[in-house]
Amino acid sequence: MKNAFFFLVIVFISLNVNAQSVQNALHFDGSNDYVQTTFPTITGNSPRTVEAWIKTTSNSNPSAGGVQHIITDMGNFVTGGRFTFNVLWSNAIRLEVGGSGLSGTIAVNDGNWHHVACVYNPTATNKISLYVDGMLDTTGNITTPVNTSTGTMRIGRRLDNARQWEGDIDEVRVWNFAKTATQIAAIKDEEICSSQTGLAAYYRCNEGTANGSNSNVTTLIDNSSGTNNGTLTNFGLSGSSSNWVTGVNITPAPNSDTILNVEACGSYSTPGGTFVTNSGAYTESLTNHLGCDSILTINVNIKRLSFLRDTIQACDSFRSTQGTLYNSTRIYSETFTNQVGCDSIVQIFLTIGNSTLDTQNIVECYSYTSPSGKTWNTSGTYTDAMNSVIGCDSVVVINLTIMDSVNTTISDTACAMYTSTANNRYFNSGSYREILMNAAGCDSIVTLHLLIHAATDSTIITNACDSFTSESGNSLWFTSGRYTEQLLNSNSCDSTITYVLTVDSATSSSLTYDVCEPFTSPGGMLLYTSGIYTDVLVNSAGCDSTLILNVTITENNPIVSKNGANLEVDIPELSYQWLDCNDANSPIADATMDMYRPSASGDYAVETTENSCRDTSECINYPRTAYTAHLRQTLIALAPNPANNSVRINSLIDYNYILFNHLGQSLSYGNTSEVINVIHLQNGIYYIKVITEDTIVTLPLIIEHGQY
Repeated sequence: MKNAFFFLVIVFISLNVNAQSVQNALHFDGSNDYVQTTFPTITGNSPRTVEAWIKTTSNSNPSAGGVQHIITDMGNFVTGGRFTFNVLWSNAIRLEVGGSGLSGTIAVNDGNWHHVACVYNPTATNKISLYVDGMLDTTGNITTPVNTSTGTMRIGRRLDNARQWEGDIDEVRVWNFAKTATQIAAIKDEEICSSQTGLAAYYRCNEGTANGSNSNVTTLIDNSSGTNNGTLTNFGLSGSSSNWVTGVNITPAPNSDTILNVEACGSYSTPGGTFVTNSGAYTESLTNHLGCDSILTINVNIKRLSFLRDTIQACDSFRSTQGTLYNSTRIYSETFTNQVGCDSIVQIFLTIGNSTLDTQNIVECYSYTSPSGKTWNTSGTYTDAMNSVIGCDSVVVINLTIMDSVNTTISDTACAMYTSTANNRYFNSGSYREILMNAAGCDSIVTLHLLIHAATDSTIITNACDSFTSESGNSLWFTSGRYTEQLLNSNSCDSTITYVLTVDSATSSSLTYDVCEPFTSPGGMLLYTSGIYTDVLVNSAGCDSTLILNVTITENNPIVSKNGANLEVDIPELSYQWLDCNDANSPIADATMDMYRPSASGDYAVETTENSCRDTSECINYPRTAYTAHLRQTLIALAPNPANNSVRINSLIDYNYILFNHLGQSLSYGNTSEVINVIHLQNGIYYIKVITEDTIVTLPLIIEHGQY
């Protein structure tokens, strides 16, 4: 089958290879003509190749009275800093770098066109090679290193504005690599295109009209990929001298122009990728196999395609125009050739209707009307015949069931709200009537007796310490907030409890007390000895407030006794001040020791200071009461002493006692006839202060466990 959408006939191809036929050159008059280019030259010690076609009859040999003639020059006019391609000794080509140079041997001033080339390769054994007409003339080295300075290239004149060229120059090429002899010979006789690898500058010299009036043609075009054109300076630009002239006869640049005459059906895609649907001439610029421009002109003639649609209906089967038999509904296409030779496509929408015998089971309410218009009111089996929409026979056997409406009573209960089968919502108890549709599509009447139980809600406002457990015991909350809990009431309906909860925290703090007497804590404890105690109170929120009490109690209760002629105090290593009781307890000068010998009879007491706690002893009469005090002391004794488990105070009079260690810290206290338990004390010396009605006696107690 032919392609329905694209049919292409290429009728004619015309190839014009020599579209560019101008072959000009530049003639330099040897006086002041030159071309200044913008080519930035190849600097330093980099490799390079310079080529040109030249024609001259001038004498350049100094030994025969001639002067140097410059082809190209680049760089700067310093030693080693320029790269000057010229004709000099023996009228042969030469390379100079400023300071030294290398000359060829073949004379080129015979009035004929010659191709000349200069190659510099810094890595070769012989770094400089000179070629004439594609053949190696000479190769060698020079004494001055090549180090070309930054500058621009000049054609036909030296950089110091001397030594002009006299004659014709054509096809000037500069390459950024060192070409081989083979590479030079391969393309010296033909123009080239800008796509050549390594082509740094290229001047074909094909501008202007040979020997014509060219006063406005003063630009020498750079035909490389760069835009480093040259400017003609001091040229007359008229006639056969100092003007554009006929150039060397070499093969023109291989540009190619092509004409295609194309006939296509419906549409056409050009070689350049343009999709066209209308007849006309289209132009595209391509690149040929040599890398040069190729102008392609395409004359396109688009022929008409034919496309038709048709609709066909048939019973059971259908045979197409091309003989294909179809048994089912479908869309198909057939392709023919129209009067202009293109595809003519016919698209057929085919509907196949089958003659059918069908059985249907039908359930209806009250009565049924068949597709042909027959009506039946009772159940049974019936036959109905009709034509389909496309005229084909269709016989239907109907198994008919006639249904009646149904009445139903439902009793139900619900909490708060009830959704019926008919999707009605009820919020109150009562009897309701609903009409539904049964499975057969007939009315079904439902009588609903409904009892609605109410849900219960309550709110509890409460406080708790640290945490709170809900009524159900299923929730434990640690922070204040509003919480809800769902329970079931006696009717199994939701009971929502809302808790407005304030959670207070128990508190804990530490307090330090430094007191001079027995201390009552904030919780009511009476403390007689120093230590760390825990007191639990109730804070303002009703939660526990734990106090850690660090208590220091200083018991400074001095007792004065007479020892010989001295008065002594029973508490060692304190600060002391003896007082004169007969002089309003005034301090006695220089009486600050733990014993004092009065200089006169009287009543005396001592003031002791311990941990900033001050206490004053009872006044003692001196010397009248000394014997009485001594007598009472002898009536008080400890037994056993030393002791290990317990000790008893033997006294004929009633007393109170305090047991303290050598640091003065109170350990226990009591009264008459008590046995003092000391089993918990470590071995060492302790003191028991016995306090009677008229005297205080401090007795040393030695604890030695395991001795008695």
